[in-house]
Amino acid sequence: MNGFYKEKSIYSNKENNYYFLNIDKINNKISAEILDLKRSRKHRFRVIENISSLNEKSYQFVFLKSIKFKIHEPLKGYRHKFSIISKDSISKVVKMSLVNKKGKVINNAELKIKNYPFNLFPVFRYICLHPFEFSQNTYFNGTGIVESYTQYNKKNKENVHIYLDFFEEVNMSITVPL
Repeated sequence: MNGFYKEKSIYSNKENNYYFLNIDKINNKISAEILDLKRSRKHRFRVIENISSLNEKSYQFVFLKSIKFKIHEPLKGYRHKFSIISKDSISKVVKMSLVNKKGKVINNAELKIKNYPFNLFPVFRYICLHPFEFSQNTYFNGTGIVESYTQYNKKNKENVHIYLDFFEEVNMSITVPL
């Protein structure tokens, strides 16, 4: 076999958008990393998967190490501007524009944001908005979860489409040693 199969799951704290948990499963090896954007630290774990006699899965996180990392603000002077295009009782459509230092719009994207009591835009930013994934300046000031994203490319007329595949709430607690 020439390739490998990788599963990736991302979790966040819905009440504090400075923390993200990445869980990667490559072949049968599972690893995890908690990113603390407030303290610029990554906490790495080995993950042990246990399957009960009832075929229920549970996971044990074994702490490996913490490392510091530097957060670079991408494209200094550039910012994202948000405006609501339409809204109903289920969702809203938001135009997101990347604006350069001179105020010129570089590109536009359209987000469909489903109503949700918390702002989960930082999860979308972290997963999909490279190079702005760590940027605290790229922030939608509202609540909801991004269901779809379409970026309009003026130059080559090829649009980029991203869709939310799966979402569920989980109750999880992981302790990081000091």
